[in-house]
Amino acid sequence: MPVKVEKDNWVSVFRDQIKDSIAESDQWFITNCRGKMRLQVKEDGKVATRILPFEWNQKNTPKALQRIREIYKNYSSSEGKKTLAKACEIASASSSTEEIAWFELTDQYKKFVPYASNKTWENSTFLF
Repeated sequence: MPVKVEKDNWVSVFRDQIKDSIAESDQWFITNCRGKMRLQVKEDGKVATRILPFEWNQKNTPKALQRIREIYKNYSSSEGKKTLAKACEIASASSSTEEIAWFELTDQYKKFVPYASNKTWENSTFLF
């Protein structure tokens, strides 16, 4: 099957920006996958891919580039101990668009404060 080559100028500029954001020896690529951005990482003969939550258009490149830099920072700092999927999950959680499940977080935290009564938690206005 022939490879489709993107001819839009913004695509090559975007790919150059990604290359400038990572180490020279690393192989990170961005492609169009059914109208979404797909991130591909080649390392040790293996390819890992993730679909990013951005439409494949020029308007989304600044947000996508910032997310890719965050993913790269998480991925490369782990020195092979973290998968691309985990690095993407961490970058997504640190995004300002990610919703925080406060009630679940509070329930998990309560385990570390066993002597606090239910009244303490009911009076805690910082949680809501």
